This record gives sequence, structure tokens and C-alpha cells, in this order.
Amino acid sequence: MVNEGEYLMLNTFDLTVDMAFFEARFQPWALKDVLEQFSSEYRYVSQVFDPAEPTKLLPGGVAFCHDMGVQNTWSPDGRSSYEVEGLDRACFSFMSCEQLTNWVLCAGIYWSRTKDVAFLARHAGLLVECQRSLLNRDHPVAAKRRGYMQCEDERCRGGGEITTYDSLDHSLGQSRANGYLAGKMWASHVVLVELLAAAGRSEAIPASREAALLAAKAIAASADAVTGIMPSLLNDPKTAPIIPAIEALAYPAFMGLSAAVSDTGPYAVMIVALRRHLQAILIPGICLYADGGWKLSASADNSWASKIHLCQWVARHVLYVRQGAEAIRTDRAHADWQRKGAAQHAVSDQFRSGVGFGSLFYPRIVTTILWLDEGKPASASA
Repeated sequence: MVNEGEYLMLNTFDLTVDMAFFEARFQPWALKDVLEQFSSEYRYVSQVFDPAEPTKLLPGGVAFCHDMGVQNTWSPDGRSSYEVEGLDRACFSFMSCEQLTNWVLCAGIYWSRTKDVAFLARHAGLLVECQRSLLNRDHPVAAKRRGYMQCEDERCRGGGEITTYDSLDHSLGQSRANGYLAGKMWASHVVLVELLAAAGRSEAIPASREAALLAAKAIAASADAVTGIMPSLLNDPKTAPIIPAIEALAYPAFMGLSAAVSDTGPYAVMIVALRRHLQAILIPGICLYADGGWKLSASADNSWASKIHLCQWVARHVLYVRQGAEAIRTDRAHADWQRKGAAQHAVSDQFRSGVGFGSLFYPRIVTTILWLDEGKPASASA
């Protein structure tokens, strides 16, 4: 059990997926235990709806809770302490699609580190369920799929799902058509191909390969032809650009799936587009603060240090985007955010203009363990 810093939620899943890089190195049994507990007690099966017809429920599938409780008190099975019905893309709404990706990605990281055959055999059926649910949360009708989340979970009760970036505007807070979450759906299908093959479920592999290609094409196609900048919402070119468009590359890269993140691999069109996007937005006035620190969204003064550092690893280790002399100023800025901006809190994860204001004493900061991989080829990360 991991407490969520000052918020004291138990095993918050969207932290688990970021802490997985640390736990996979030092205590993989802990990562397995959390996955087992989510699969046995904190999962549910739900239907979805297309916002164009909000009263018509469609096939959905398995999903997982945001957390397991709060204040050292367990929530009832299948319920979190956080998620509330009837909220439309605002804090405390459901994160069904993102938590679904988190189970797959954590399972992939665990498998890549341990090759735990018994774990994979035990959850082979669940992996197929996760695949089906991911496809349906794009759209249950195959001809209507676009490669990203289009359908909302019925538990929203007419509202809309959010992402782990819950206190940001729709650039990162909204799940539907979100480029960040589209990346995690892409990564989940890439990981599923590996896990399904290892589990002997080869009949399910083509569906994930097709879905990963569709997601990659959708992400790449969202880029402006002139600037290369991608909008945060793939179906709305007017929305603000975000750094975490690149975040999901971390998972296949850490697992050693180097072809998936290569300029010459099956998803090259997306990899090249993401590199161009990042280079275009890492400038003052878009996604750089005046001190050189990274601004996760161009439209919101709210950044999580752990997420910045995860994206820094992807930028430098996977996309080979380095800031040159500017990198020194950037690293100094991020260090000063902790040393000065969060001086009274030991460590903070959430900052506004370099001042810690939330997510204090936050365990997700261990994501910086990835820095120990810098200089190694992507295939050596695991």
C-alpha cells in the first residue's frame, strides 16, 4: 500500500503507473501486489455512451478504479474514494479509460522486468478483456474508431471522464479525444501485442496491432502542417499544445520495445511528428517558463514535477531532443522549484510558476529514477 502524499489516497492508480519504473527495479513484488488487488477487488465492468447519443448505452468492458480508499480506510469493492458521478470533465469525475491503460502498462513493465509466467497465465483472460474494453472506449462500432477515446463511461452519468491531470483545463484534464490519453492507448496496444504473444493468445494480437496503427496515424495527423504543433484535443485544432503528448513513449521504451519508438519502425510517422511537435513548443511563451522550467500545457500554469521529469527522459532518451545550453538552465530551474519553491514541504509534485502548492510529500517524484538510464540505448532500460 502506498499513500498518496498529503492526499492519503491508497494505491492511486495513476501514480502507480509512474512509480512503476522505480518499483520494477527495487520491489517488483509490490507492483504485482497492486495489480493483483486492482484485478480482484477494484475493477468493474461498465457500458459506455457516445456523447452524440448520451442516453444510448453501448458495449464497454472492464475498467479499474482511481484508488482503493483514503485516510487508511478501504473503499468498497469496485469503488474509489475519488470518483463522483455526474461531473463533466471536472475534478473528481471518473478516469475509467486512463486507469484501464494503467493496468495494461503496469503489467507490461512488471512482465518485462520479471518474466513472471504464472502472473501472465493467470491474467491472460483479463488482458483480452482489457483489449476489448480499450477498443470499445474508442467506439464499439469498428468502422467508427479513430484511434483515441470517443465514448464516455456510463458511471459518469451524463458527464465526462478526466485524466490524471485533473486540475488542468481541457488541454489535459479532458479524456475524450485527448492526445495524451491517445498516446497511452497506443502504448497499451503495443504492450498488449507483447503480453498476448507471451501468454499464448495470438488470436487477439491483430486487433491490437491495428488499433496501435490507427492511434499513431491519428496523433500524427493532428499536427499543423506548417508548425508541426499538435493540439491537446485531437479533434480540435484550436486547443493548446501540451508536452505530455510524448509521455506514453516511455512505456514501450522502458520495456525494450525499441522498434515501437524508432524513426524506422511501424509507428515512425508518429515518432517523427512527436519530435517535431516537442521541438516547436519548447520555447518561451509556449511550454517554457521564463526561468527555463517546463510548462506541461501552454494554456495552464500548473505543472507536476514527476510528469515533467518523465517527459524529459522521453525527450532525451527516446526522441533524442536535447536543449543544448538551455538544458542547464532548465535543470537548475526545476531544482530551484524544489529547493526554494517547495522548501517548506521536503518535496512537492505540483507547482505554479515554480512554487509548490499541492501534491506535497508526493511519492510519484520517484519517477526521476529514469534518469539513471540516460546514456543507455532504449533496449537496455529494463
